[in-house]
Amino acid sequence: MTLDVCTYENRPNELVALKLLVLSLARQEPEARVHVPTAGMPQASLDWLSGQANVALHPEIELDGKGWDVKPSILIGLLEGGLEQVVWMDADIIAARPLGDLFSGMGPETLGVADEAWRPRRVGTRIRAQAHGLPGLTELGFTANTCIVRATRSHLRLLEDWLALLKGDAYRAAQAGHWAERPFHLLGDQDLLNAVLGARPGAERQVRRVRSGRDIAHCFLDMDYTFGERVRAAASGGLRLYHAHRSNPWLRKAAGVAPDFSRATSPYRIAAKRYAAELEPEERTWLENDGPFAGLAQRLSFGRPDLAGLAPAARGSFRRALSRAKSNWVRACQARAPRPDAAIAEQKQI
Repeated sequence: MTLDVCTYENRPNELVALKLLVLSLARQEPEARVHVPTAGMPQASLDWLSGQANVALHPEIELDGKGWDVKPSILIGLLEGGLEQVVWMDADIIAARPLGDLFSGMGPETLGVADEAWRPRRVGTRIRAQAHGLPGLTELGFTANTCIVRATRSHLRLLEDWLALLKGDAYRAAQAGHWAERPFHLLGDQDLLNAVLGARPGAERQVRRVRSGRDIAHCFLDMDYTFGERVRAAASGGLRLYHAHRSNPWLRKAAGVAPDFSRATSPYRIAAKRYAAELEPEERTWLENDGPFAGLAQRLSFGRPDLAGLAPAARGSFRRALSRAKSNWVRACQARAPRPDAAIAEQKQI
C-alpha cells in the first residue's frame, strides 16, 4: 500500500524544514506521496512544492485553526476525500531510513502516534481527560506527541472530537497567553488528543506507539535522546526519523558563527546535511560552520546522526536519571504520607 503522508507549514522562515521533510521522504520512500493543503501558503512555498514529483497539492482542503491546530482538519479532509489511511508528520521531521513496516503493519482500527520524550510529571492520557472534565477511562502509560499521527477512516469520529476541543473557548483562551502560563492540559494540540484518548474506553488496545528513542528521536533537550538510545540506534543502522522538536536550528544562521557543541551535533542537523546541496545557498548557512570540536566529532562518527553528540547525550542522560530518581522519591514520600481524611479520623478516635 502506498504511504500517504500529509504536512503543512506556511511560515516563510520555516520553508527549509518543509523542504527537508519532502526531500528526505523522496529519497527514503520513493513511492510515498506527500499531501499539502495550499490554503494560506506563500507563493514561494507553492512554487517549490509544485516542482516536487512526490508532492500532491490540495486547494480543496479548508483549514480549521492555525499553527498546530490544523492537523485534525487536514487528516479529516484527506480521509473524507478518499484516502484509506494517512500519516501526519510535522514539517520539522527528517526521514533518515526507509520507514518499512512502521505504518504498513498497522491495521485499519489502529491509531499510530509518536510518544513524547520522557518527562517527570503529568504523563499520560487519563490526567488530561480528567482536567477537561471528561471521564478518565484509559491510561496509555505515555503522552502522545502529535508530530506523527497515523489515522484511517475508522478514526474520523476521534479526529472530529479532537477538532471540537481545539475549537473550544478554554483552549483558544489558553493559546492567547504565553506558553509558560498555560495549564498543562491546554499547552498545545497534542494535550487535547491525549484527553480524547483518555476518555475513550479501550483506547490502549487501538493505539500503536512510534517510540521515542527507537523509531524517532526528539532533538530538543539533551535528555530527550539518551546515550544508550543513541548507541543502540547506531548499532542497528540508525533511527528512521529525526524531529527538530521546537529547536528550529535553521533559524540560527548568523554567518560565520558556529552553534554550540550540543546544537552542532544535533542528530536532526547532521541528518539535514545530507540534503544541503538541494537547498538554496541562504537556506543552508546553518549547516556550514560546525566549530572545531563538533566538526571533529562528526568526522570521528563518520557523519552518523546518532553518534556525534554522545557527549551532550551522556550529560543529558545523567540529568534524566537524577530527575527520575527525584520523581520516584517524591512519589514514595507521598505514598507514605497519611491522607488528610485518615488523620482527621484518627484524631476523632483519640
